[in-house]
Amino acid sequence: MPYAFDIPSVFGRFNPDGEFRGYWPLVEEYYKKLVEDGKTEHAFFTTYKLELWKEYHKGTAVIPDEIFPRSYHLAKAYKSLGDIFDVGFGLCLSQEVKDILEGLEPGRHQIAPMDVISLTGEAVKGSYYLLRIRSILDAFDAENSDPNCFTKAKSGLMRINGTSKDCAAGIALDPKVIEGHHLWRGFFSAETGISGFDFYVSDSFHDAIAAAKLKTPKFMRLMAV
Repeated sequence: MPYAFDIPSVFGRFNPDGEFRGYWPLVEEYYKKLVEDGKTEHAFFTTYKLELWKEYHKGTAVIPDEIFPRSYHLAKAYKSLGDIFDVGFGLCLSQEVKDILEGLEPGRHQIAPMDVISLTGEAVKGSYYLLRIRSILDAFDAENSDPNCFTKAKSGLMRINGTSKDCAAGIALDPKVIEGHHLWRGFFSAETGISGFDFYVSDSFHDAIAAAKLKTPKFMRLMAV
């Protein structure tokens, strides 16, 4: 059965405060080269930057390697970081989680090494990777879900009632849609899908992480169909 997990809204080891220092100047230089070569339809950097920001948060396209972030600077000290944590432009994975994911879904997502830099300017011990999830699935199965666990808003958007934790067990996903997938984001709009979970994982991915006793946000078991 599938699971879901959310990133905590407060800063901590699964959502560390920080920044991709120097990233946008790097992107601007890349944009100027695109303009010189006639390889962009954007007349202004501001519009290119906006489209890139949207792509990071809502899209699935591969980000050019030249501007895929390679370092994340922490804004405060943390006793430890999770094996999965959010950095805004994607999830950061430890070596162990990255190996599990690539064993299950080789080549499906965009993954590259990334240094996590501490306040001292030194890289945090361990190997980390920036993950760009390239699977967005419209898998919500309203017919088989508990009707007490979701509501249709005035906008037409389906959303989970109460907290994700309380209602997870009443939310069903279509097994035909998620078959062969192990980590994905959910698609939702006024016409289809449901909002309320940040990320979804397969039981295989969940079980491998649990067996390795890795530090992750809490996984919530969804309804088995």
